[in-house]
Amino acid sequence: MSPDARSNCLALLLLNQVSFLSKEEFLNLIKVFKEPASIIAPQNERSLASVSQIGSRLASALKKIGKIFNSEKELERCEREGIRLVNILEDIYPVNLREIYDPPLVLYVKGDVSSFHKAAVAIVGSRLSSIYGEEVARRFSSKLAGWGLTVVSGLARGIDSAAHRGALEIKGRTVAVLGSGIDVVYPKENRALFDEVAGRGALVSEFPLTTPPLKQNFPRRNRVISGLSLGVLVVEAHEKSGSLITVRSAIEQGREVYAVPGKLNAPMSRGTNQLLKDGAKLALEPEDILSDLEPQLKGLVKEPGALDNKGEESPIRLGDKERKILSLLKEESLSADDIVERLALGAHEVLSILTSLEIKGCVKKRSGVFSYVRG
Repeated sequence: MSPDARSNCLALLLLNQVSFLSKEEFLNLIKVFKEPASIIAPQNERSLASVSQIGSRLASALKKIGKIFNSEKELERCEREGIRLVNILEDIYPVNLREIYDPPLVLYVKGDVSSFHKAAVAIVGSRLSSIYGEEVARRFSSKLAGWGLTVVSGLARGIDSAAHRGALEIKGRTVAVLGSGIDVVYPKENRALFDEVAGRGALVSEFPLTTPPLKQNFPRRNRVISGLSLGVLVVEAHEKSGSLITVRSAIEQGREVYAVPGKLNAPMSRGTNQLLKDGAKLALEPEDILSDLEPQLKGLVKEPGALDNKGEESPIRLGDKERKILSLLKEESLSADDIVERLALGAHEVLSILTSLEIKGCVKKRSGVFSYVRG
């Protein structure tokens, strides 16, 4: 990185921490100062106050941020750990996200930046999902990713995790947007999924390194999920679900909103059913989304008939021991200790196999007990 590029990167890291700085204000400042480093230069503080309505407030905010946020150390750690910083002035910045009113000025990225594809759909829903809901999310994700779309979600428990796994199973693109620093795994049980998304897709955050998953971070995270996407699909959501915040962001951003209907008396269906009542588009099959987005997807995705197995999902490859464990779980849900005892395998090996089966969407873990999903 050249000295000038480094100075601008450090400036953008600081500016990214200013919550009230809008995209429009930032771009207006760039027109005047030409580059980010000049915006924050001490000698330009008086000019800054004179060219922008928020100039004085911005100068004051930058001084406060500079006392608690060391951009030099932040950049050094990103370089050391292979974290890519993508700023809004770069061509590789996600085109869909750039269009919204308040995109992050800087994205922290782990993984393949080519995963930021214009043809993207978000799949979100409840953390307290049913096995049925997770299977629906996984199936929609696999099909959409198989057609060449990027599947975007939030790496949360439940529907989000199922959506990421569905795309990963068929080696499709998936992007996970975090409500924490990109070096913070949340929830902790998603460590394996976190690593796989980073290795075969991309993890994204706008928050500085080590930022914990604070409650106030998630509405900001949700606007990025919808901002990266052409549309948002909701699979299972209660009436006060965080997924509905993503929906509100999607509507404000002019994105399409889809919902999968659920049982009338199921708490996890109240939110999705209300969305349909309020005008969300009904999604019974992945083809419903593909057809609706067709004008925006021309030339960007494969035709459904171009999939392997004539449009059917690729079969899951399982080892002998994976099949044995699935055979047990077909009969009843079991803990890892139960499986160790019944198959006379080592505890470490069983946990490793169960993790693999979770990633493939074959089993579901809840309160320490594993249940069969498919396989």
